Amino acid sequence: MKKFTEIINESFTYDYGCVMINFDIPNWKKILDEIDKNDIYNEKGYGLEHESHITLLYGYPKEVEVKDIKNIIGKIDNFYIELTETSLFQNELYDVLKFDVNCEILHFLNSSLMQLPNTSTFPDYHPHMTISYLKKGKGIMYLKKYDDELRLN
Repeated sequence: MKKFTEIINESFTYDYGCVMINFDIPNWKKILDEIDKNDIYNEKGYGLEHESHITLLYGYPKEVEVKDIKNIIGKIDNFYIELTETSLFQNELYDVLKFDVNCEILHFLNSSLMQLPNTSTFPDYHPHMTISYLKKGKGIMYLKKYDDELRLN
């Protein structure tokens, strides 16, 4: 079980805003250090995720104000998440190595944030914590390694 440290808003960094929650993962640096640097996909700002976070919603336009977001997420007290297993998103360019997350509060927050104007096209919310973007085909070799790490913590 991991505790959140802060909720951050990356609105206007990109064309659409993003709401993320940072979490305190004491061994996060060790987790990243276990990835072979030759396996990392470093194109266009991708690579290692140096901040352990979970995205609540990506895709709200600039007219959504930070105060609107704070009205929703500001009502939530401290809570814990469970990192359940390691998995991958795969596409034609790279593999996304991630921890799957179990936490009902995250589903509640996502559903509440979806009430604001947004462009999200994902029908279901699957909370996860991205570890790294890896070169195509490299992610599979890290799955067991990190699942073993989860069982030890």
